[in-house]
Amino acid sequence: MTLQEAQNMLHAIYQGDSSVPSSTSGEWAYRTVLINEAVNKWANLKGVLWNELWTTLEDSLDGDKVTTDSKSYDMPSDFMFLGSFVDVGGVKYEVVSPDRVDDYPADAHIVFVSGNTASGYKLNFVSAPEAGKTINYPYYKKPSELSKTTDVIEMPDPQFCIDWALYRMRSNDGDGQLAGASRAEALTSLEAMKTRNFMSPPNHANTPLDTQEGFGYEGLI
Repeated sequence: MTLQEAQNMLHAIYQGDSSVPSSTSGEWAYRTVLINEAVNKWANLKGVLWNELWTTLEDSLDGDKVTTDSKSYDMPSDFMFLGSFVDVGGVKYEVVSPDRVDDYPADAHIVFVSGNTASGYKLNFVSAPEAGKTINYPYYKKPSELSKTTDVIEMPDPQFCIDWALYRMRSNDGDGQLAGASRAEALTSLEAMKTRNFMSPPNHANTPLDTQEGFGYEGLI
């Protein structure tokens, strides 16, 4: 669902007509703030790492993707944390915390992350990798902030954003009963997304297979 589609539905439910505010109006901007609030509440739900927010450097819009003679490389602007090893031309580099770097030899295949949200994050190698190699790694990203009409809501059930915005708007209107109903609808959608996020496909276990038993079926039963 795009931001435009979300605004259309939000207005239809709230006002009961199709006269959606212009994308340059203050009312549009206000409703976009509420929709983005819902996106951030979804993204930061305690105890959940959303499948939709896992990605790779290869698929990112920025971040250094090829080695040079440097030991330090820019990470994507939406980076939050790494999900596994860093791959450099097929060679795996282990991720360690900065305070453990001195525990390894100078030529160890290890990396560490430095920086912060304000200044950006850097991927640091203890020894410079060979130049011209492709860098790739899985990472967990920040949710995309919505601003353009064509921006797409990343969560699996965008209705959460609409119900949450309705809750805020009706609360501001002083309509406690309708606000409470919208909040309840929003939380129901959020809980359903959480359940789906932890579900495995049919006949697949969400645990590592026991490879010590035949072809590994031991982990499935």
